[in-house]
Amino acid sequence: MTTDKRKDPRYRLLDMIMDLRLYSRTYVVNNIPNVHRDLRIRLLDESYALAGSALAAAYTVGNIRRKHLAEMCVELGKINMILSELKKVQAISPRRLSAMAGKLSDIKDVVFGWRQNEEAKKATKK
Repeated sequence: MTTDKRKDPRYRLLDMIMDLRLYSRTYVVNNIPNVHRDLRIRLLDESYALAGSALAAAYTVGNIRRKHLAEMCVELGKINMILSELKKVQAISPRRLSAMAGKLSDIKDVVFGWRQNEEAKKATKK
């Protein structure tokens, strides 16, 4: 059975995360001054962790999937905190921060919807 990539929501989420990583590396991370190198490293680490959790959630089921979805929510929160810190120290332009926050918000919507769906499945099984 072949999965049509365009119709499978798992691939849509992975594409969104890859787009976020590409945007953050191209327009955000490369423009963070060396003084704030720690934020650059943390942003990259969390974006890679988010992608890893998304892959794990896409290919697991049950409690393990719910665990990975919860990890994704935590990683999204961490990325959001890093963006808040970048805004406070004015390390990158507000326009680029806004674009990154928009991409992050779209990913959050998909992840939270997926998580609610998984919780509903769990509740109906009981």
